[in-house]
Amino acid sequence: MVKWGLGVGMSHMLEDDVGSYGGVGAAQRFKSCLVHRFGFERKNVTLLLDNKQTNFCTDRNILRQLKRMRKRSKPGDTLVLFFMGHGGFDGPLTGDNKSDISRYYMVCSEGTNIDGM
Repeated sequence: MVKWGLGVGMSHMLEDDVGSYGGVGAAQRFKSCLVHRFGFERKNVTLLLDNKQTNFCTDRNILRQLKRMRKRSKPGDTLVLFFMGHGGFDGPLTGDNKSDISRYYMVCSEGTNIDGM
């Protein structure tokens, strides 16, 4: 059985920089924790960050990595997703419409949404 991890971390939004305490630092700590504490192989944990590195956390890259993990994983494997960034909830919280479908949104670095999560 293989352990897979995907960490998405965003620290910058409209030129705000919260440094290592934001999403980028948290995603890096997530990977370190999976590798050193829970025995994940480093090559099986992918980070998508908004700090202009190779694996930028765009909607395209997030969906590509999720599809890649789904394709490579087998029954019994472990998949862990970490997301620290921007998003929202659009749906009924109270009232008579509790049966309506609710939607969650992840807002990616380029400002597009991944909805239906």
